[in-house]
Amino acid sequence: MGSGRAELILCSNVSARVETKEDFSIPTTMTGEKESVTTDSDSISITPKQRLFADWMTAVLVYTVILNLFVEHSDAFVIDSFTISVLTAIVLKAFLDIILRLEHRVATFFRAREGTFFRVFGVFLTFSILFLSKFVILEAIDIIFGDHVEISGFIPLVALIITMLVADLLVHRIYERLGRI
Repeated sequence: MGSGRAELILCSNVSARVETKEDFSIPTTMTGEKESVTTDSDSISITPKQRLFADWMTAVLVYTVILNLFVEHSDAFVIDSFTISVLTAIVLKAFLDIILRLEHRVATFFRAREGTFFRVFGVFLTFSILFLSKFVILEAIDIIFGDHVEISGFIPLVALIITMLVADLLVHRIYERLGRI
């Protein structure tokens, strides 16, 4: 068994390259037999679909944990089962993605325009989208899950969503930092 080291280098163009510094061994069978691999450059590609899958998987797991912590520690949230909480996390992820894309498009549109009116109206419209979207999320959850999910109030929902977004951002920052060499 070699004592080599392999480095995985993530590039900004959504690809990765494995550089092998020395020989290293990897398990090839259930019995633990090892196969020695010596190569100067094996390529591993990370496609946009894989990146999207990883993003969604990570977000849904993070959202599920946070949602269940809110259910456990707050009377404002009641969810009948863990399965329903996972499905709620998926719905929240979908709605938050749509809302954030819309908000970014509106903000980009108004930033490209010159004049005080466009700046003021752009800020107003952006905040309106972010504020009113919480009511859309509440209603969608009520329609989809009915009595299985109860979120009592606007403020607890805003606290939940902010916590989810911050946690998701932190997970992505940690992931990016771990990828730096």
